[in-house]
Amino acid sequence: MATTITKLSSTGVFQSIAEFDEVSYSIVKVSIGGIYAAQFDEVSLSTSTAERRTSTGTYQVSGYFDEVTGTISTNGLVAYYDAGKAASRPGTGNIWYDISDSKINAIPSASPPTFDSNGYFVFDSANTQTFTIESSALNPTSWAEPWTVGVWMYVPSSATWSNGSNQSHFVSKGQTTGSWGIVRGSGDNTIHAMVRTDAGTYQTGGSIGRDAWYNVVGTWDGISTVSTYINGVLIDTATVTTATGTPDSTKSFVIGGNNTAVTGQPGTYYEGNIAIVTMYNRAISPGEVRNNFEELRTRFGI
Repeated sequence: MATTITKLSSTGVFQSIAEFDEVSYSIVKVSIGGIYAAQFDEVSLSTSTAERRTSTGTYQVSGYFDEVTGTISTNGLVAYYDAGKAASRPGTGNIWYDISDSKINAIPSASPPTFDSNGYFVFDSANTQTFTIESSALNPTSWAEPWTVGVWMYVPSSATWSNGSNQSHFVSKGQTTGSWGIVRGSGDNTIHAMVRTDAGTYQTGGSIGRDAWYNVVGTWDGISTVSTYINGVLIDTATVTTATGTPDSTKSFVIGGNNTAVTGQPGTYYEGNIAIVTMYNRAISPGEVRNNFEELRTRFGI
């Protein structure tokens, strides 16, 4: 094909007079530490990146593109909130827009979480800051319906994790029996994927550190297994022997928790940062969990 590239400027601007073969589509987004407009369209390049055009028109890059977007798994994706994308968090207003095909927007509490222009929300537990989501797409009617919940999160060393005795809701839904999603454990820095049926509470999980970004994913297969992944790695699974009863349909799906713990006792609101929340109507595979993590890890310095 004809030569595609005119030049790579001294400021890192990648200029094109034609189109890339097989570029799928463009998404405008803002990310931690930079602004990127589209997939390959004005993509910022990493430092020490060199380019060469061959006589056949092939464009070769030594180095890597910083955060090519738009390639997370989309099969069964029912909600996608990304504070680093202008389409999901525009410059005005407090609504967190769903950029999946579902368009299920997340509504802020009376005291909304604070938006940071680096592409995330800061939650202050003292002011009960949350986002709530109301939709039948996020309201399973039986435990036979699988789900996946994923979140990119950061907890500063100064934050209070929980009230020390009860597990607190985090990116989850329900109250006592019927609860499901990702919850914070009563132990400091512990986090779990959880379903609580009439037969009991079933959960898996592990620990995260402070002052760093983590990708936590919980899956429920709709049959017998609930799983937790941290940074693309399967941490633990639990077997639900008897999934009786139904998921709670009376409470909203909440990002940031509420004042009711999984045990029904007083809980705590989340204190820390959240950049991305994804939800699927199926249990995505370990490979898909890993793929989603790999597609976004550079943005979070991992």
